Amino acid sequence: MRRLAMAIFFVLAAVPVVTVATAESGKDKDKNKGVAAIASSASSGVGAHHETPDQKKRRQDYARAGAAKIKAIAAKKAMTPAMKALVQQHWQTSLRLLRIQRIAENAGKTAVAKRAADAIAKEDARFFAKMDELAKAAPAASGSASAAPPSSAPAAAPASSGGAK
Repeated sequence: MRRLAMAIFFVLAAVPVVTVATAESGKDKDKNKGVAAIASSASSGVGAHHETPDQKKRRQDYARAGAAKIKAIAAKKAMTPAMKALVQQHWQTSLRLLRIQRIAENAGKTAVAKRAADAIAKEDARFFAKMDELAKAAPAASGSASAAPPSSAPAAAPASSGGAK
């Protein structure tokens, strides 16, 4: 959880403080609204929280590629509870970072979008390194190719080598 907070802070560190004029006083007041300020200040025809077709395709491609890598690992090794928890944490973090990147792109904040993309790459590297480490310690998958295929023929009785007559 601490890593996630640090990653989000890293990405949002350069979000500017938004100055909002109030109707009552007519004076400017600084209000730090973070991502909400970026979302509301998006000037494109698409709202800051909405995906463009390009962003949707990029997210889907990212998810498919990640899922394929995870399935390749799961085909060889059994998924332990630690591995399942790691996968869940990875997807939560990655999708949050993708959302931050999308909002920043829609708002025209290229520096924030670049930092989010860098954070996604860093999260992927961390995740797959840890996943490989956990996979080495995991037992082989029950349906792996290295396991002998089940035979429908009955097992032969063990040969007896002597005994009482």
